[in-house]
Amino acid sequence: MACLWGGQEYGDTLLTKDLRNTNPGDCIPLSGDFTPKSLANRSDRDLTAYSDRNCNSDKPHRTYPGGGTFTPKLPITVAAIKIAQ
Repeated sequence: MACLWGGQEYGDTLLTKDLRNTNPGDCIPLSGDFTPKSLANRSDRDLTAYSDRNCNSDKPHRTYPGGGTFTPKLPITVAAIKIAQ
């Protein structure tokens, strides 16, 4: 599960994404009106956050290890997420 909050330090609106049936490499664009400011990767797989809605790796992106990585202040504007291959 990926948990994304609209505010820093896990504040504001919470968006959860169930990733159990997501294939590694599948790009999951976020809603255009939601820009997360903090993230928790609760899955057992690495999760990459992209600034591009199409998961273009030429744009800023960052990978967060699986197993419970919590990031209270995201360093990039996240527009999509993907399970790392």
